[in-house]
Amino acid sequence: MDQSFIQHMDFSTEDITVADYASAQVAVEKFSWAEESKKIEQALRQNDDFCPPGISLSRGDNQLHIFMSEPNKYSVLLTIPTKPAKKTFFSFLSSHAPQPISYENLAWPQIKKLLELFYQDNFEQLKNFA
Repeated sequence: MDQSFIQHMDFSTEDITVADYASAQVAVEKFSWAEESKKIEQALRQNDDFCPPGISLSRGDNQLHIFMSEPNKYSVLLTIPTKPAKKTFFSFLSSHAPQPISYENLAWPQIKKLLELFYQDNFEQLKNFA
């Protein structure tokens, strides 16, 4: 099982067990988004530092981070490995480093769709998500 965790706005983390799409969906829906949003509002009013709260889900080399950088504004950072489309003589020079993709100011239905695509391994749609 891959490592997944919850990040709270006070910089604390807690490991969670996520085995599949159904358990990821439950973890994302059960996360205390409203409570964390109130804490962000308070930190902003008091000019305090905070960590964007969210959930990090890992599947092998693939990672999906759902987080809130402002009250009730969701963003996603997706990391998926790149592979050369075609093997060539110089393919040994190409990088297989993870390719980060970020999406900002998403509505909740978009978050749910990204989560579904992530667990379907539908990387083409994830790369071109709009």
